[in-house]
Amino acid sequence: MTRHNIRRLYKKSRPLQVVIVFIIIFQYVRIQILFSNLSNYFVKEARHVNQSHIDHFMLSQNNRLDWIRSICTSKQANKSSLEEQTKQIMDSSFWLTEKRIIFCPIFKSATSAWFMSLYNLSTGKRSVDFNPRKSNKNPIDLVSSVAKRQSSAEWKLLWQYISLIKMSRESMRELLTSFIITRHPFERLVSAYRDKFERMNQYYHNLYGRDMVKMFRHNAIKKFGAAYFNKENNYGTILKIGEKARPNSELPCFWEFVQAITRGSIDDGHWTPMYKFCSICHDTQLRTINYILRFENLEKETAEFLRHLKWDNSSKVALKTPLVNSNKYNNYGNLMYELL
Repeated sequence: MTRHNIRRLYKKSRPLQVVIVFIIIFQYVRIQILFSNLSNYFVKEARHVNQSHIDHFMLSQNNRLDWIRSICTSKQANKSSLEEQTKQIMDSSFWLTEKRIIFCPIFKSATSAWFMSLYNLSTGKRSVDFNPRKSNKNPIDLVSSVAKRQSSAEWKLLWQYISLIKMSRESMRELLTSFIITRHPFERLVSAYRDKFERMNQYYHNLYGRDMVKMFRHNAIKKFGAAYFNKENNYGTILKIGEKARPNSELPCFWEFVQAITRGSIDDGHWTPMYKFCSICHDTQLRTINYILRFENLEKETAEFLRHLKWDNSSKVALKTPLVNSNKYNNYGNLMYELL
């Protein structure tokens, strides 16, 4: 083919080339618009999902608060005097006045992690995940350095203000954030025993453990047999513990621990009933507490709680729901049912 023929063919095909270029540009624009619409759709959908999670969270919060109010109203959930309840609240609660936060810790319900989180929130620091077993820092000391226990006069001033204004729940949430974390009572009891008595804890052994063994070992042997406290039976524990952690049978078994609690022989914040520790049936406390998180669903509820309060970008709160293996605790459960 000559050069002249090639030029003629090129001129004839030029309109087709223009059409092809036009089609390519048109398809490119369509694809860009499609991706833009999809992006906007997913952003809107994500916002909708996020908002629906928050709405569900707030619905569950209001239901819990209503349920507690109904229980406290219909039953004498706390028989202690108003003065005793007031003192319990003052002794237990921590205030971050600048952030308008009140936290009443219920021990064995992720309190150490939340102490660290409130410390981070107050100081603006993003500390590493806190492990109380490996740290020489006391989380109570850390949170006490940024959150103070209010005096009775300051509490009364708050309560008088709340009573006078008669604020709605929504208005109260705008005024301050007051929350507690609850846990199934039995799981909390098991956790307290495993943490303080199943393994050698010299402080708690000296404070309570020795007396438990003296008071209840005779009856425990009658109930379970002397072999129950042999090395082959983990010296009276259901789950196997390392010999260094539980070297002999001088530590109390779970049954002895329960006997001491039910008979009022020992009292400690790690197993004091939740309603008593934070006096949630105190009339003003019922109006002050506006969030209740559940330990059993802590990771999910913490994320929703932080998003709702817009704290998720201002404080590192790396809370994981501790593993509570129902099969692992089944034997403890059977023992508890036997005691009842």
